[in-house]
Amino acid sequence: MSEALQIRPKDIDSKRCVLRVYYTKGGKPREVPISQAMIAKLRTFWEWHRNPDWLFPGPGRGWNSSGITLKQALHDSRHHMTKASVWTAIKVAKYECGLMKHHEKVCIHTLRHSYATHMLEAGTSVRQVSAYLGHSSLKPTMVYLHLTEVSEEKARAALATLPGV
Repeated sequence: MSEALQIRPKDIDSKRCVLRVYYTKGGKPREVPISQAMIAKLRTFWEWHRNPDWLFPGPGRGWNSSGITLKQALHDSRHHMTKASVWTAIKVAKYECGLMKHHEKVCIHTLRHSYATHMLEAGTSVRQVSAYLGHSSLKPTMVYLHLTEVSEEKARAALATLPGV
């Protein structure tokens, strides 16, 4: 989450469709692929607030009683959004999606887990996914290699192409 909160508008390379992550836990910058659709959504959000420093600025405490709009508060902010703001947004999203009723455990790490799982199911190599996640070894990435119906179908299809099987 800390890496995402510190993204600056200039960290997105829309020509190459990559996001440059500079502020990493391990201190080692990396590039992560990003879709054109996501770039468009991020651009729309940034064009709304136009904060010169942060893609996800935080409005700060008391902005709503200061007489300025949220848009102006975000534009003027010198700080990125806080972790507490993200946690609150996830709680609201869970509620709006009806996940609160089912006691689903959804957190910021769920998004990271989903990203890794979808990349692996799409055929991206474990090494590449490991690099995208910023892991220094394959061991932490192996957590995402759980069996899914999609990967089982791919395994069955691969077996069917072997002679004599």
